[in-house]
Amino acid sequence: MYLLRVDATGNASVCFVTERLLEMLDLSRQQFLADARSIFQRVHPDDRLVFEDLHREGCAAPQPFCWEGRVVRGVTRCWRVESFPQPLPNGGTLWEGSVMDLTDARDAQAANVALAQRTACEEAVRDISRLFLATNASILDAAINAALQRIGTCLGAHRCYLFQMDAGGLTMTCTHEWCASGIAPQIDDLQALSVARYPWLPEIAQTRQAAWINQNDIARLSSAEQRLIHEGGIQSMLAMPLFETEQAEHMNGILGLDDVQTRRRWSEFEQRLLRLVADIISAALMRDQLQQALHAQAYQDALTGLPNRRAFDERLRAELQRARRHGQVFALLLLDIDNFKAINDTHGHTMGDQVLQRLAQILVRRLRLSDALARWGGEEFGLLLPETTGLAAIRLAETLRRAVEHARFFNVERLTVSIGVSQFAPDDSIDSLFRRVDQALYSAKAQGRNRCSRL
Repeated sequence: MYLLRVDATGNASVCFVTERLLEMLDLSRQQFLADARSIFQRVHPDDRLVFEDLHREGCAAPQPFCWEGRVVRGVTRCWRVESFPQPLPNGGTLWEGSVMDLTDARDAQAANVALAQRTACEEAVRDISRLFLATNASILDAAINAALQRIGTCLGAHRCYLFQMDAGGLTMTCTHEWCASGIAPQIDDLQALSVARYPWLPEIAQTRQAAWINQNDIARLSSAEQRLIHEGGIQSMLAMPLFETEQAEHMNGILGLDDVQTRRRWSEFEQRLLRLVADIISAALMRDQLQQALHAQAYQDALTGLPNRRAFDERLRAELQRARRHGQVFALLLLDIDNFKAINDTHGHTMGDQVLQRLAQILVRRLRLSDALARWGGEEFGLLLPETTGLAAIRLAETLRRAVEHARFFNVERLTVSIGVSQFAPDDSIDSLFRRVDQALYSAKAQGRNRCSRL
């Protein structure tokens, strides 16, 4: 798998690539990160033109990309390359792609039943890969559960589960679990487990290889793990470590399988298959973290930690529609720091930033969970008060104004704010409501600042 970010100007940079893909390409990480187009040199000359045309069309108008063809790396292999674009808030595109080697799967069609089972498992991995490529944050948990069921069923296991390391790496928690019919789940008993109780964990974290355990190995396990194995009726288990990136030193999770019937020895193929799924899930978790970070950049003010104007606008639109639908009211406040430029000119912009952060803290502490405060821009803050009349809003505005007036702001002797207040009317649009609250703020300023005004 790989993640490729293309900015609005067309510049591309690789965000993530699995070790497996580097092995398939016979490229070092440095070579691939320096020039992702080096993959073109691995495509068979007879197939290269089609591959380049599809790539060029996909970049010109971002759309899902799918190609099957021959790749030469010593011997000729058949690959399937799929890539899905996701728009970024800054106008760029994040391409999420996977590369599957179809050679063995195609050869297996003419093999015996054992090879047919291998094909089915590889097909399962392909489907899991496609599932995660089309997954967003809202359905990530469902996608993980579906992947656990698919790979657990394919490999004939009775449980398949995902552990994630908790903050600090001292404990781990089972976040997802699939159980075959008639098998009792264990997830409720697998919360915040001390990593120190599982002596084999450091070994697989260091070697980055799977650990498999059966009933013959129980004597060397910790008492805590012996209890879990006994209660779960586990005859053998396979545990694959997860890492956020190929360079990460610390393990961030485990993908595991349990067999409750036989003391099986997990084959190299089964371990390799679980490794592939572990890589897919690990990449999906990393992608989710990346998307959350990008979302924060797009919807959060970096200085104060409050929502920014874009997030506030979306919340306001939703509240306006809800108020119209249910015949409810809400109030909008616009708050501006008085003479903020003088603070920056006198004390410097660093002090100005600290004042903004301190002000945000003061305001948040006096609001309800349902209220929406945002940094509107510069020294202005917007505040949305659901199910609040204009009278109640002006009272809150006065409370906020006095709180700011009496608060201490580092070396700033005195800080005051002016606040405009307006109540939503049934015939209001967002523009008309903002014009009115902006006029109210202007009125508060005109009256001498450190005032609240309602229109």
